[in-house]
Amino acid sequence: FQKMVSENNLKVPLKGENPNFDSSDSLSQSSSSKFQKSGKLQIFGLISGGVVILAACVVLTFSFSSSTNGFMGSSSSSGNPLSSSSSSESTNSQPQVWPLPAAFSEPTTFFYVDPTNFFITTTSPSSILSAAVNRYSFQDWIFNKNDLEFRNSGKLNQSTPIGPNYVQFLRVSVRNDSDALFLGVDESYTITIGSPVSTIVAPTVYGAVRGLETFAQLVTQPSLKKSESSQSRNYTIPAVTISDGPRFKFRGLLVDVARHYLNITRLHDILKSMVIQKLNIMLLHLTDDQSFPFASQSHPNLTRTLGPGQFYTHDDFRWLNQRAKEYGIMIQVELDLPAHASSWGGEPNLLICSGKPGSGLINPLPAYTYETLTDLYQEFVNLFDSAIIHLGGDEVERDCWENSPQIVDFAQKNGYEVAGWDCPNTTICSIECYFHYHQAQAAIDAGFKHLFMWEDVRGCKALQTLDSVAVIDVWDQDAPETWYESGVPSAIQHGFTEVVVSSGCYFLKYSPPWATGTWTWKNNYACDVQNVSSLTPPQLDMIIGGHASRWGEGSDNNNWFNTTYPSLAGVAEKLWTPANLTLPTAQNLNAATPRVMLMLCRMSRLNLGPFDSEYGPWPFTWC
Repeated sequence: FQKMVSENNLKVPLKGENPNFDSSDSLSQSSSSKFQKSGKLQIFGLISGGVVILAACVVLTFSFSSSTNGFMGSSSSSGNPLSSSSSSESTNSQPQVWPLPAAFSEPTTFFYVDPTNFFITTTSPSSILSAAVNRYSFQDWIFNKNDLEFRNSGKLNQSTPIGPNYVQFLRVSVRNDSDALFLGVDESYTITIGSPVSTIVAPTVYGAVRGLETFAQLVTQPSLKKSESSQSRNYTIPAVTISDGPRFKFRGLLVDVARHYLNITRLHDILKSMVIQKLNIMLLHLTDDQSFPFASQSHPNLTRTLGPGQFYTHDDFRWLNQRAKEYGIMIQVELDLPAHASSWGGEPNLLICSGKPGSGLINPLPAYTYETLTDLYQEFVNLFDSAIIHLGGDEVERDCWENSPQIVDFAQKNGYEVAGWDCPNTTICSIECYFHYHQAQAAIDAGFKHLFMWEDVRGCKALQTLDSVAVIDVWDQDAPETWYESGVPSAIQHGFTEVVVSSGCYFLKYSPPWATGTWTWKNNYACDVQNVSSLTPPQLDMIIGGHASRWGEGSDNNNWFNTTYPSLAGVAEKLWTPANLTLPTAQNLNAATPRVMLMLCRMSRLNLGPFDSEYGPWPFTWC
């Protein structure tokens, strides 16, 4: 890390220079990346000058003449952390990038980017990188739609001369051309902004994909119309170096399509928004009591929809998987079992106690149950470019199993050992453990390598003997101190070696049961998945990340973004950026606010909405 800092002239303040420095801080000790290992050092650029004025009416004003393009001040002599500073003292500054990079230099100057004479190049044969270069070159990921008319006209010519202080080329290089996407793939990158050539260097194509998004966010869009002069329409970018990478390898978003169907176009929009947030897992909650919206080829009778045509075909998922992979995102399917299974009644003998909606449980006894699961898992392992799956396991109402003499008798003879499970009937819990083990084995047989399960299953000791990685997903909606000091430690104490957190304070856009007042992205930002004082540093390393959850009871195609943003942004930065840079102090939140607003503007330009925010309704007037 020190080599990276010295080579790139990055700013590392001493302990006394950083009011947020805490030598006892252990939140950044995950081994997921070198950037989290450096979490005790706050890395930032120093710049003075007018940056952002956030007035009472919440208006962002940019001053290109004062050399603030791409950077925002976070403190001032007036005491308002969002106001510009006219003093000669340096102020902590942040690039206008979301999520905040791990390390960045202060800008030495600013360059122009002319959309009629700008080229992204790479020598890599990677199809993923080729798609990304095309996306940022010829779609509206950097340039607005008016300027794209010229770029897409075929008139671009790399031999056309360009004036000084312009970035004409962005050269992208990777050390490994492989398109393989897997949990833990290296997503780090380094950006150096120079004239006429800027560079992105990354170990993998997926690090380069993350770097391209950061570059796009550094580019400041002109506010003038196309009818004005070409010189006036030049975009600007700060001359900086950024070295960046994720804090956690698992940074997810749960999307519930079982309670309200979301069409493929909307799912694609969600993926695009995840690119901006640098999230890498779309957890697709595919089945629940309400529907089974998948056209299975092995078991077509299982399909249950919420309305005509509201299901996904193999072709739908293949197309969605390809888009996701191009964005560096893995799709993780969840078939939530053995509860939440009322929709599984399309085939005989799969359900038991299914007399009324919401009351069905999977029948854990027949071999046919596990044969069916193997068939389904094989379909999904072939459709999605990921070896991760979510098996569910939450909220099992065990009454119907308890009332079945056949199940009770089988459990007494064949049930699996349980320990420390909050279950009053250990006999019935033993059959639940039996089910989870054979369900997991079916997923392994189909080819899945990482099996995620809700924390409810942690008392099933047999899951720790699997020839695979069983990951516990802590979802408890209790107050943070409960899952900080109970849910996460309990999973680790039961012997599981990997944990993700998706607790109530990572539920989006509405208050958890224990919360009071209005719930905003700042509340999500205040939660940290590693804030568990009872764990040792090696145990903290077992927390591999977390995910936000957009449950589908109140969201559909029309309002999904409005029920998700900007709350999701608070979760995303916590999972990407080193812990010490995202402490929920007033200073950090004030510095983050204008970056959030610019991120919302970027989403607006990409037509990823509509949604309202605490700063105003859609469309956003401050952009």
